[in-house]
Amino acid sequence: MFGPNISTRIDVTVDYHHREERFAAIHREILGLFREKFAIPSTSEIVIYTGSGTLAVEAFIASYRGSLRVDTSDIENDKFAKRWKTLLEHYGKHDPSSEHSIKVLFETSQSQYNGDQNATFVDAVSGFPFWPAPRSPVWSTVSSKLLGAAPVLSLLVVDKDFLQKNLEDTPSYLSPWKYLDYQKIGETPFTPALPLFQDFRDKLRAFDVAALRERIAHHHALLMQVVGAENVVNPDLSPTLTINPGVIPEEVVARWNLYGQKGGGRVQIFLYSETSDKYEMLAKDIERTRGQVCQRKPQSQAEQRRVLSPSTST
Repeated sequence: MFGPNISTRIDVTVDYHHREERFAAIHREILGLFREKFAIPSTSEIVIYTGSGTLAVEAFIASYRGSLRVDTSDIENDKFAKRWKTLLEHYGKHDPSSEHSIKVLFETSQSQYNGDQNATFVDAVSGFPFWPAPRSPVWSTVSSKLLGAAPVLSLLVVDKDFLQKNLEDTPSYLSPWKYLDYQKIGETPFTPALPLFQDFRDKLRAFDVAALRERIAHHHALLMQVVGAENVVNPDLSPTLTINPGVIPEEVVARWNLYGQKGGGRVQIFLYSETSDKYEMLAKDIERTRGQVCQRKPQSQAEQRRVLSPSTST
């Protein structure tokens, strides 16, 4: 619980196929809602992949004609920046001196907002739409996580001029060109995850970005009160709270299936994925259990000497 995807359910009847008008209407509505709700300009294309945010990033890297560097100051500890460096090396497109770069908008492993300055491509999967759409020529996000649909469809938003000049049109099923060709008739190049498209359409219809931001701020304040700013990696308001090792007792981590590194590492609490009453219950559990752990802590040698020494009172 409290992981990167919102707790949700799908109530979908699939009595149609992906080559008929009913699916085409769902597909078109998703594109229209996404463009309208997030002010995507008409100068950009929107491509929908059946797959995770990682797939969308690889689709971009595989199609890009040039080389790229990863814009990060801590490549070893920034989980997603390191992942994109590995992919760039696999495709022979990594160049640390390139003027074009990939940037992670929000690095959840550090709860670090990096922004979109001077980037060619922005991985906005974990930060959009808490922060507005990046200004880069290309960026990616997903239907799940902050947008609230079931896992997972990914989206690539590409400036049309950049697309023409920099992304190759190949037979690969990663190529955005293939999806854009099928998009003209409301279809996808291969059988998509039909229930996920329908669920994403339904979630977009009801989506309210202001309400999302208010919920995150409320849950952030609630948990900071019981955890303490000194015990988190970054206390600034963001969609994810990354808590230092040992702060949350292991029994709480296990009881709530909290997300994070195994074996006593950092714990991450995503501040949008559950209802507010669940965050209140979690905060009370952390506060109560941490208090019990403090009471159970062994006494220091100095404290033991004070207890064991004879009383000096007369």
